[in-house]
Amino acid sequence: MLADIGGGSTEIVLASGELIEAIYATSLGAVRLSEKFGQSLSGEDFDRMQRWIDRQLKKTTEKPGSPLHLLIGSGGTFTALANIVMAAKGQSRLPVAGCQVSRSKLRHLIDRLRKLSLKQRREVAGLNPDRADIIVPGLATIDRIMRRFKVNLLQVHSYGVRDGLLLSMIERLQGGIDAESVDEVDQIERFAANCHVELDHARHVAMLSSQIYTGLSKLYELDPSDARLLDAAARMQDVGYLINYESHHKHSYHLILHSRIEGFRPEDLELIANVARYHRGAEPKQKHDNFRCLSDSNQKRVLALSAILRLAGGLDRSHNQTVRSVEVCGAKKKIELVVSADEHPEVNLWAARRRMGLFEKVFDAEVAFRWDG
Repeated sequence: MLADIGGGSTEIVLASGELIEAIYATSLGAVRLSEKFGQSLSGEDFDRMQRWIDRQLKKTTEKPGSPLHLLIGSGGTFTALANIVMAAKGQSRLPVAGCQVSRSKLRHLIDRLRKLSLKQRREVAGLNPDRADIIVPGLATIDRIMRRFKVNLLQVHSYGVRDGLLLSMIERLQGGIDAESVDEVDQIERFAANCHVELDHARHVAMLSSQIYTGLSKLYELDPSDARLLDAAARMQDVGYLINYESHHKHSYHLILHSRIEGFRPEDLELIANVARYHRGAEPKQKHDNFRCLSDSNQKRVLALSAILRLAGGLDRSHNQTVRSVEVCGAKKKIELVVSADEHPEVNLWAARRRMGLFEKVFDAEVAFRWDG
């Protein structure tokens, strides 16, 4: 069984494999219940709310003909539940996806939370204070669904309807590609083109990134296989334009992560997506879920590759490929990037200098640019 709890409604789907057996829409929502029964939820109010939820479920759903083994939950209430449970175990830094909770543990948590004042709930480890007023109605909804359908175990799913829409959209964008007859770069560029990426700019940034990476490999111990990931990230860094220009780097992360491009393992796509995510905007931080869930070694790879991609992107800030090539000179502590161009690439050098902060931190070096003209 799958359930998605929102503010004003809850959707329930019964499925066997890929076969959908039943879909139910209910008027059960965490905000709606909080407004109807209040926030204090003392003994009598809580019992009234439980009975009302039970009546709504009885009116809108039918009991399944065969036993259900698992409830998969999506939405803020489920992720809040997982955050509380994991915080109690000292696992607050781990991703919540896949967290499993038994109904007995859920019942104990509800009993504890409903006896706390609103102020005390806001201080519960793992619970976002903004959800303190609606967490008990939300958890009660989960509990009554599990009771109605006789499910004793739930698993939290950290994605939602928007992610499903993205997957469907990506499949349409990649439709008609025969993976056996189209090489890796062609697949990437077809995907990028369908997302309205300016391919001349993407290709040029990929070339400049490769040249910087090759030059740095002579000074630092870099994994040769990462050059391929950097090239892919450079070509797809702007696919997020399909969703919105503002914060397109964040949208690029989700589109690449779910792109299923042949030849890349899921863990490769996760790295490529993170590198593209940080080609502009804020630097990687531990508070970012997508970065925090990576291993320490993969975090270092993302830092290095995104630092290079930022510089390469700056060197084609004008999008007219004025900078023909770049060469890495100097030594570890003092790196000089020599750019070739027919005329002084003032705008591009200005942009690259603005983006060199992460590079200097990651490679522990001062960076200078020089036009070979």
